[in-house]
Amino acid sequence: MQARRPISRKRPPGESPTISSAYQKLRVEYWPIEKLKRYELNPRKNDKAVDRIRASIREFGFAVPILAKSNGEVIDGDLRLKGALAEKMRELPVIPCDGWTDAQVKAFRLLVNRSVTWAEWDEDKLALESAPSEGPPKNTLEGQVCLRTPWRSASSAGPSKN
Repeated sequence: MQARRPISRKRPPGESPTISSAYQKLRVEYWPIEKLKRYELNPRKNDKAVDRIRASIREFGFAVPILAKSNGEVIDGDLRLKGALAEKMRELPVIPCDGWTDAQVKAFRLLVNRSVTWAEWDEDKLALESAPSEGPPKNTLEGQVCLRTPWRSASSAGPSKN
């Protein structure tokens, strides 16, 4: 089967790309954290998870951009934003999403939050992933499962070879 090629369309100068097409290239921008506005009707109760996301940000950096409208309203990333605020970060990676209708934004918010419940864990593989890795440093996320990075010694240029 031949790979599908992205559909491209020329945009007038200055027109922002959107992610309304499955083949649209994403553009990541860095915005001052003050520009971002939490979605006040967010039905997720995530205050108890802020410390965990803060630990993740400290260990891995801010690795998953916020999705937001150009007015700053967060579409996806409320917990990450709370963690970044608690960490006193000044700017965050953002994917602008102005090409969606209000109905699409609402549907996406529900989809992205519900989709984590659609799959089951393979307990055998989870146990392997959760097992302690060889060599320092230990997982800095206080025993939380599945959050490890390849470790580097001061003298190595890349991940260790196991």
